Amino acid sequence: MCKEKSFIPCRTCPTRDVSKASFMEGYYFDEVDGCKVLVECKCHKKWRETRELERKLVASNLITEYGFDDYKGTESIEDVKALKEFVNHFDKYSKSMLYIYGKNGTQKTSMAMAAGKELVGKGYKVQYVLMNNLLTSLVTDFDKKDQEVKDIFIKKCEDCDLLIIDEAFDKEKSVIYKSGYQVPFLDNFLRERFDINKKAVLFISNHQPSEITTQGFSGSLQSLVERNTKRSLLIFKDVYTENANQIDRLGLFRRDNNV
Repeated sequence: MCKEKSFIPCRTCPTRDVSKASFMEGYYFDEVDGCKVLVECKCHKKWRETRELERKLVASNLITEYGFDDYKGTESIEDVKALKEFVNHFDKYSKSMLYIYGKNGTQKTSMAMAAGKELVGKGYKVQYVLMNNLLTSLVTDFDKKDQEVKDIFIKKCEDCDLLIIDEAFDKEKSVIYKSGYQVPFLDNFLRERFDINKKAVLFISNHQPSEITTQGFSGSLQSLVERNTKRSLLIFKDVYTENANQIDRLGLFRRDNNV
């Protein structure tokens, strides 16, 4: 319960004890340099900032409770540390391209989202997208309403400080026509964002950069990614799903003597 001074009925303090008849409000009057001013209490400020962060995370598509401390494993600790370094010194690496590679269940997406969450908390704009959604949105639609929605989405991808692209360069996750019709749109978008506007991109993929062409994407895209991720390729090896919630399989067939 808030312990600040006498409050005015403005916005209720979220930590109030509603079981009591009297409770503190979120703002109070204080004397500053001979003037009476309205001041927000500490707990209300914390509550407000938490709600605002949640709103920004939803807008960024970063709906996650994971943080860097939730990483489980030993083989890729240094890669997680490198991702932390990227976040902690984003002003230095804000023009970088990163590539996170690993099998399913290696916590690639969880750690990438943790990085995005940290950056949003620092005041940066982050957008998380699936590559197939990005591909689909880049292609012009004849339906005006659908195109307006796409334009808003692409604008967010263009303007953000960090664009996180998941399920990247995977032919099983992205619909690529045999003609490769959509690929040049993606190529142009990434070059404009990275080469021209100098904005950061983080790819998450089950395939290494050297395998991009084998997934139906162009050699031009592979060259762009390989060239810019030589020193920023993070490899996640710990398959968390194999280690978590271990089951005593023989125990499943044992009978409880008390039953």
